[in-house]
Amino acid sequence: MNAPGEADLRALILRADEAIVGLRAITDAAVRADVAERALGAVNAALYDAMAARASWADFRDATDRARAGCAEALAGLQETESDDPRVAQTLHRIAWLLRELAHVRPPVTDEPGPIPPPEVPLRATLARPRLLCPPRRSIAAAVPLAEREPLEAPAPPTAPPMPLAPGAASAEAVLARALAAAAAPAEPPPPEPDPEPVVVTSPDDLLFGEAISEEALQARRTRDLAEELGAMGRMRRHDDALPWKHGEETERRLLTRVDALVAIGSSAFVEMVRMLEERPLADPELAWALLMVLGSVGGADTAAALRRTLLALELDDPDVEDYPDVIADALAHAPHPGVRAVLAPWLESPEPHRRRVAHAALGMRRELSLEEAVRGANDTTVEVAVSCVRAIGSMEGPVAAGLLYGPLADARPQVARAAMICAVQHRYEVGLRAAIHRCETGLASEAGAAMIVAIGGDHPRGRQILLDAATREATPVTMRALGWYGDVAAFEALVNGLDADEDTARAAWSSLERITGAELLADDVEPEYEEDDRPFLRKRSTPTVFPFSEGCADPEAWRAWWKAHGPLARADVRYRFGRPWAPTDSIAEMRAPVSTQAIRLYDHLDLCARTGGRVPFEPHAFLSRQHALLGLWDTHVGSVDAGLGRWPTRYVG
Repeated sequence: MNAPGEADLRALILRADEAIVGLRAITDAAVRADVAERALGAVNAALYDAMAARASWADFRDATDRARAGCAEALAGLQETESDDPRVAQTLHRIAWLLRELAHVRPPVTDEPGPIPPPEVPLRATLARPRLLCPPRRSIAAAVPLAEREPLEAPAPPTAPPMPLAPGAASAEAVLARALAAAAAPAEPPPPEPDPEPVVVTSPDDLLFGEAISEEALQARRTRDLAEELGAMGRMRRHDDALPWKHGEETERRLLTRVDALVAIGSSAFVEMVRMLEERPLADPELAWALLMVLGSVGGADTAAALRRTLLALELDDPDVEDYPDVIADALAHAPHPGVRAVLAPWLESPEPHRRRVAHAALGMRRELSLEEAVRGANDTTVEVAVSCVRAIGSMEGPVAAGLLYGPLADARPQVARAAMICAVQHRYEVGLRAAIHRCETGLASEAGAAMIVAIGGDHPRGRQILLDAATREATPVTMRALGWYGDVAAFEALVNGLDADEDTARAAWSSLERITGAELLADDVEPEYEEDDRPFLRKRSTPTVFPFSEGCADPEAWRAWWKAHGPLARADVRYRFGRPWAPTDSIAEMRAPVSTQAIRLYDHLDLCARTGGRVPFEPHAFLSRQHALLGLWDTHVGSVDAGLGRWPTRYVG
């Protein structure tokens, strides 16, 4: 704690934040926590104004005076009702400390930049991906969503005093008679109400359903509409492995315009969004995502503090919202604020698993997780934390020792082992392939997706035999799909037999037949005709099959008849992809195809890593402009290596 006369403004701000967040823990419904919250919010904003007043003693004095007044108001609000709640006493102690230290605080003497970046005038629109905005503004008032409380009971109306006896009255009956006579007398008319102040309407926006409203009410309504839309769009754009990767392109454009609009409204929008969270009877992860995204898009120390307060107020362990930590991590991963790392760093070692889950996932996607932190997190008891850390290691550009992956590769949790095998391929370490081969040979080809790792990184012909043996032992969607990605026509009969299995396995077998042959065999046309230069196994380019399984041919005999007609054109020593000898450019083309899902794009990415030696990261969570830029890097890399047409090249480094 700072000594009197040496109180540091940053310590005061931290204590004010603690006091505001602490209000959520007060359980006594009679205590006016809402009054204290608004007063402390003004104190927090005044302290940031004081920190910014580096060249003006008068401005500094005005800011600290406002902070002291806010502390006094908060103290009065909390003490309005006596309470035995110990959290009330704790908050009163914090506020009293603030009030005492404010009497001694001095302007900061430092060369550090102020808490609010210089404004960008005019404010430019956000395009393509989130960016840090610096609108002209003052410090924002701190706010947190308070717990729902029962409304205070209105006090009973005061009882009228007994009517005194009139002088000389002989009895109470006389008094009663006089009162009844007074009641029967005509009452005097009440004074007329003053005419309301005229409201000047200057634009159609000043009218709501034909009634004039104030500017504050209009901005609040706009904020609520924009926040609801932003939260919904945040949900829509989050990647889903089963959806086409470009499904969120228009959503992202509209999402960024909502962020711009909320920032343009100003500080009142931040407070209004907190009030919206406060009103929700249940957890609302979409609205929380919107609030964090907006706060994280505005530069300044006060917005970083607001991020911290909001995170502390969210009940991330709500059992009714299983993906709450993932939603919050997604918001923080995209928020361009440079202070996100400092906000989340303490959570990396939190005893609460949901906080560790948010911190590791968000910092991993931001590529702000150090190697030491990621390795430590890879051994976390919470599976989501371990997976996030292994994925973060896979996206790191610097050297990563292969030995660091031995533990995750041997992890009993399939999700962690799968992430470790993928990570090894991304760093071009053969240890991931060896682990996958071992799993396939011991009856675990489907668990953790081991067969797929062999398919995209195995050599020839050993990889073919491993996958065929695995498909014989366990005909599952994973083993069927792996045969198609490996691309050897020797798997044709095994895949045709897979069409007679359960629906999921049959779907995977059909998909693999199309992936190898590009036959485009429809259920109602089992004798397709092809152009001369577009015949399977001779075509000039591979084109991903786009029609669904429900329209394709799943009849084994029809496929065998097709193979009898076109199979002689295939070569046994060629890796095929949609009826053409595979080339790295085919994988890039499929990653670009609008119909490709993120699950498909991941394996195309791993194909390129293992077989061309590329180290371009895979970021399915990123905004599409970033993903397009990464594909451009793959174009450059593939243009500098041997095409390896129709072969199974591997380029491991250890």
